[in-house]
Amino acid sequence: MVDAPEPNASSESVSPSTLFKAFFILGCTAIGGSLAHLSAFRESLVVRRRWITNHSFADVVTLAQTLPGPTSTQVALGIGLLRGGFLGGIASILGFILPGAAFLTFVGLFVTWNESIVRSNWSAGLRAFACAVVALAVWGMIRRLTHGNVKGFLCAAAFLICAGWNDPLAGIACIAFSLILGGVACPNRVEDASSQHTRLKPVHFALSIGALLIVVIAISGAWLPMSRNNGALVQLIAALAQSGSLVFGGDHVILPLLEHSVVLTGLIPADSFLTGYSIAQVVPGPIFNVAAFAGVSLTGWTGACAATIALFLPGLVLMGAVFPIWNEFRHSCFARRALDGANAAVTGVVGWALLFLVYPQAVGTSIPLGTIALISFVMLWYRSPLPIVAAVAAAMGVILM
Repeated sequence: MVDAPEPNASSESVSPSTLFKAFFILGCTAIGGSLAHLSAFRESLVVRRRWITNHSFADVVTLAQTLPGPTSTQVALGIGLLRGGFLGGIASILGFILPGAAFLTFVGLFVTWNESIVRSNWSAGLRAFACAVVALAVWGMIRRLTHGNVKGFLCAAAFLICAGWNDPLAGIACIAFSLILGGVACPNRVEDASSQHTRLKPVHFALSIGALLIVVIAISGAWLPMSRNNGALVQLIAALAQSGSLVFGGDHVILPLLEHSVVLTGLIPADSFLTGYSIAQVVPGPIFNVAAFAGVSLTGWTGACAATIALFLPGLVLMGAVFPIWNEFRHSCFARRALDGANAAVTGVVGWALLFLVYPQAVGTSIPLGTIALISFVMLWYRSPLPIVAAVAAAMGVILM
């Protein structure tokens, strides 16, 4: 039987208000991390609304996965740019980010007013649940991204180097090195033929240079003396902007970076941060919305808005600048091999973060919490919905602790 040809997407432009409504609904319903978000995007925007073809959607996803930043939000920006221009792109990301960010802001305010929450038994159960979520993500990354001798070596080397130095910045160096080594040594992979169909317009060279400058400033800002000597909010903004510029290979990579820049520096207590991170796992929208929780815990509404912008902005600016010229570079064999090498190193970095940062803080030597983490992992392994697993973990925390 011959498959039916893919239906063409509508050629009419989509108004910013319509894009905002569509992505607002997705921001209120899409739970489960970037992979689950992309599946929801495809069902809503490719299959039902026919705003974009499968081929174009695959192109946008590939670019978002190549760049540092929040993957699903970058895809929302790309689709908005394709269908509604600049205003459509802004409307799309606002619609997708706002619901989860608003919820986590209110949760952060509530935790600020009642700090005993982060020391409660149900909160401890949620932190054990977050440990299971990260463990499942690491396992999935190992299966997808580390097959072959070269990629397996890069993953193991990144893990061992991070364990030896006990510093996320060592992981960043490993990822940068793996980009180069992967481009030289990783085997070629077959390019998806569907990506040949999208033709994007070239962008002015200055726009890409400007985006790169913003990212460079964001990366270096947290190390500047003026950011370290100013108030807590300025330090938080600089730290989040730096972390958002370096999230390469998946949203969970934000965990070790934020642990280093926000928790270890004393801006946010470890138990409070892990509680917010746990809640961000079960709230619809991008995991990056944890920035709203961190910001509001520090300085209220102003901090929530500033922190959310700081974490999201570098990756979105880079996506907007590179998006129109992606067609010129995406067929490079070296670029695809380099991405494979970097993703393998990212897997090792996230695995190190799980064993040396998340597990000791979320579970430690507690047998009840270890049991909760194991049960949560098994439930997630058998595809139980995230909110149900989180509720079970919280309830077990109350019963067992």
